[in-house]
Amino acid sequence: MRICVVTAYPPWRGSLSEFGKALTDELAKLAEVEEIHIIANVCDGLEGVEGKGKIVLHRCWRMNSLWGPLKAFREILRVKPSLVYFNVHLAVFSAGRMVNFLWSLLPLTLKLLGFRLVTTLHNLFERINLREAKFKDCLLNRIGLTIATKFYAFSDAVVVTMRSYVDLLRRRYGAKAFYIPHGAWLFSGGNADPGSHILYLGYIGPYKDVELLLEAFRLLRAERPGVRLLFSGSVHPSYVEAGLLERLKREEGVSYLGYVPDEELGRVVREACIIALPYATCTGTSGVLHLLASFGRPFLTTELPEFLELKREGAGILTAKRDPEDFFRAMRRLLEDKQLYIELGGRNVEFARSREWGKVAQEYLKLFRKVVYG
Repeated sequence: MRICVVTAYPPWRGSLSEFGKALTDELAKLAEVEEIHIIANVCDGLEGVEGKGKIVLHRCWRMNSLWGPLKAFREILRVKPSLVYFNVHLAVFSAGRMVNFLWSLLPLTLKLLGFRLVTTLHNLFERINLREAKFKDCLLNRIGLTIATKFYAFSDAVVVTMRSYVDLLRRRYGAKAFYIPHGAWLFSGGNADPGSHILYLGYIGPYKDVELLLEAFRLLRAERPGVRLLFSGSVHPSYVEAGLLERLKREEGVSYLGYVPDEELGRVVREACIIALPYATCTGTSGVLHLLASFGRPFLTTELPEFLELKREGAGILTAKRDPEDFFRAMRRLLEDKQLYIELGGRNVEFARSREWGKVAQEYLKLFRKVVYG
C-alpha cells in the first residue's frame, strides 16, 4: 500500500505536526505499508523532496499560502498513491479563513478524480465555544465552517479522536465517521517520585484560561509559599503583544520555560506534581494529555465535555469548575490526598499504554485496508 499523507510536519511546531510524525513513523514499521509520501509544509528553510526508508518527505507548501492546496495537489498526482490521508483541523493551514477554506476543496477534488481518501478531522466547530476561542461567531463564519466540514466529509472515511463526535458527523454531514483514539507517547521514567511544582505545558492561546490558573495559584501559594508554577510552550502572538510574558516574569513563584524539546521533557515533568490544563474550551481532544500521560502525574482540568469523556475512558483527571477558588481547592486536594494522587497517576500510565502509537497505527491500517480493498 502506497499512502500520501497531507500534514504539517516537524520541525514545525503545532498544527498537528507531532501527531503526523508519530503516526507516520509507526505506519512505516508495518509490513503492508510499502511507501509513505508525506506532503508537508516548507519549514526552517527545508524544501524539496527527501527520502528515508519507506518515508518520502515532499516539502512543497507553505503555511498561510493560497497556493498551498495546488502544490499539494500536484505532488499527489505525481505520486499516484493507493490512498490519500489528511491530518487536519479547521484552522490547521493558516490563521486566515480563506486559506483553510481553499484547502477543504482539495479532498473533494481528489474524490471526484477517483482517489481513495481518509481524513482525521481533529475538531468540529459545533463543539467549540467560538467566542472563547476568540473566533468571530457570526453567520458567515458558521456557514463557511459548515461547508468546509462537509467537503472533508466527502472522504471515504472520516476519523475523529473523540467518541462523542462520531454521531454528530454522521447525523449532520452524512459522513462515514469512525472513532480512533489519539495516540499516546510512552516515556521512560514515568511514575517516578513527583516534584513539588504545578506545570502548565502546551500552546498558550486564546482558548486556555491563563488568568484562572494564575489566580488559583496565588491562593495556593498563600498556603504553600514554596510551591512554583511552571509554564512551558509557545505563546499566541496576541498574548505576546498584551505583555503576558512580562507579567509572568513579575509573578511571584512563576517561571516561563519557553518551548521544551522532547529530550528535556522528562526532566521538566518529573519536577512537577500536577499538570494543569485550564481550558476555556476544547478544540478537540487534548494532545498535551496524551503526550504527558505516561509520566504518571494527575491532570487537573476544567469541567469540559472532552475532559469528562477522557476521564470516563480511563484518564487520571480531576476536574474543577472554571472558578479560581474551585481550581485552587482541587490543587490542594491533590497535594493532600495521597491515595487519590497515586490512583490518578496510575490511571494515566495505563491510559497511555492502552493508546500507544503502535496500537493506534494498527487501527488506522485496518481502516485504510477497508477503504482501499473494500
